[in-house]
Amino acid sequence: MTVETLKRIIDAEKEAEKLLEDAKMSVAKILSDAEEEIKKLRAEADKENKILAAEISDKYARDGKKEAEAILKASNAEVAELKRLAESNLNSAVHVVLEKILDVK
Repeated sequence: MTVETLKRIIDAEKEAEKLLEDAKMSVAKILSDAEEEIKKLRAEADKENKILAAEISDKYARDGKKEAEAILKASNAEVAELKRLAESNLNSAVHVVLEKILDVK
């Protein structure tokens, strides 16, 4: 009976070692799978961040272009008005200069 008991103890130890080794392998697989999933999630997040950054950049570029167009339009209108005023004053300025040069009134 002692031999059989020892044999059972040895078998139980072997089974426990096998279970422990299986558990270690299972943990290693779980960790490996988790690391792979983390890599995939990070890659997806990076991709989404790049897309979002491009969308935001495009939006502000469009907004900036609209603002620049509005400023350019206002500037062109102001230039046209100044040109009109300068042209309307040109005749009288020429007249004044000629009077000064020719000393005519």
